[in-house]
Amino acid sequence: MTELFSDWFATIYDRWFNIFNPDFQSPVFQYLFDSGFYNMIGLIFLFVPIALMAVFYYLWKYPYGKWWHWLIWYVFAALVVFGWTFGYANQFINASDSQEMITCYNVQECADYIKGLPMDYAKANLFLSLVVGFIGSLFLKQFSKVQTHLPF
Repeated sequence: MTELFSDWFATIYDRWFNIFNPDFQSPVFQYLFDSGFYNMIGLIFLFVPIALMAVFYYLWKYPYGKWWHWLIWYVFAALVVFGWTFGYANQFINASDSQEMITCYNVQECADYIKGLPMDYAKANLFLSLVVGFIGSLFLKQFSKVQTHLPF
C-alpha cells in the first residue's frame, strides 16, 4: 500500500513539477522513493492544510468573520506546509548519511543539484497545499456552525 502512495506522490513531484532529473535518477531519486520520503512530504501537503482549515471552521467561534480572516488563515496554512516541507526535506536530503547521498555529494554537479531539492519540494507543496486547502475549505464550510459564509 505504501508503494502505491510512493508511486502516486513521486509522479506528482517528479513529473508534474518536473523535479526529476534523469542524470541523477539512480542514486538520488531511487533512495528518496525507497526510504519513504515521498510519502511523508505527500502527507504534509494533504493533511496539514485540511487540519488547519478545520481549526478555522470548527474552533474559531468569531461569528463576524470576513473573507480576509479566511485568507490570512489560508495563507498561514500554506506557509506552515512550506516551512515544514522545507525543513523535513532539507534534513532528509542534505543531512543524510546514506551511501547514495554521500556518493552524490562527491560529484559537484550532483551535489549542486540536490542542495536545491528541498526548496523545489517546498514550492511544490506550497502550491499543492493551496489547492487542497481551498477544496478542503469548500467542503468543511458546509458543516461549520459559525463560518458557513467563508470564503464566499
